[in-house]
Amino acid sequence: MYQHYDPYAPSYSYAEQDVHHPYQMNQHEYRIYEPFEGQIITAPANTRFWRRGTEVFLHSSTVDPYGREMLYIVYPIRRQNNICSLRAVAISANEYRGMQTQMPRYGFYL
Repeated sequence: MYQHYDPYAPSYSYAEQDVHHPYQMNQHEYRIYEPFEGQIITAPANTRFWRRGTEVFLHSSTVDPYGREMLYIVYPIRRQNNICSLRAVAISANEYRGMQTQMPRYGFYL
């Protein structure tokens, strides 16, 4: 008797967009330090691991599930009697540059 009309039905001209095109770089996968992998670079800021100006070795650069660039860095530690040893750490690119990281407070970010 009455025609069924659904106002929320997709139109026939609707075509799904390929959001994650395989040949396009996703904005979350953009890595600033990728060209410096495998090189010794000078640290631009003080961190809890080294002082500004320390030469560090950038082993690799990856993107974590939250879209942050994470760096795996090998850095020297001077000990007594001028003995030097190496340590490695995974650190965010923001912390490496000296930018404050946002810490959750009361269940949300400020």
